[in-house]
Amino acid sequence: MDQGIPRDKLTEVIEAILTLHLEGGRASAIDVAKRAGLPLEEVEALLRSGQEEGLVVLDGGQYRLTAKGVDAVREHRMRFVHERYGHGRGPLGCLRRLLEGDVSDILSHLKTKHEIDGKSIEEIGAAKGAIEEALPLSELREGESAIVLYPLGGLGLRRRLMEMGLVPGTEVTVLRKAPFRGPIEVGVRGTSLALGFGVASKVIVKRSGA
Repeated sequence: MDQGIPRDKLTEVIEAILTLHLEGGRASAIDVAKRAGLPLEEVEALLRSGQEEGLVVLDGGQYRLTAKGVDAVREHRMRFVHERYGHGRGPLGCLRRLLEGDVSDILSHLKTKHEIDGKSIEEIGAAKGAIEEALPLSELREGESAIVLYPLGGLGLRRRLMEMGLVPGTEVTVLRKAPFRGPIEVGVRGTSLALGFGVASKVIVKRSGA
């Protein structure tokens, strides 16, 4: 890759291409620039870099990801999830990450060490938008609404959330939050549910309109 091309910006661009295709839209350079929120000239340079790396191809004026590009987005998202949610963000989380060392096979690691269901991993890879836009339901403020993206847990958690109607694509609104990491009351499809803080922290969402 060109030493002047920032890796994080290239990732933003290939994620934008993936999202445009998932939404059924076009992926011209202008479309990608609008979706990524970056200047057109910068995006064009990033797209050239992506082509050189074999991540992106231009077909009839539209950009699409190669299999390598899709894998690159998936790898980025898995590592972000692991870094942000795998061990927590406090001092103990930092210590656990340090003791764990470098993880070469992030997919297997998330499944075996962090008990994240394979279906959730598929949904992380196919989520629309940048992975950095996602956050736990527990971090929303009262009155905020969001779209459920995926749960971070095993099959048991997924089944429990499905029974409550908290499936990917569903809008949820925070009605009330108890202090000191207490229960969170949410509105889902016209009904209200009470979620423990631990469960709410494993439901990953994207703010409505984001």
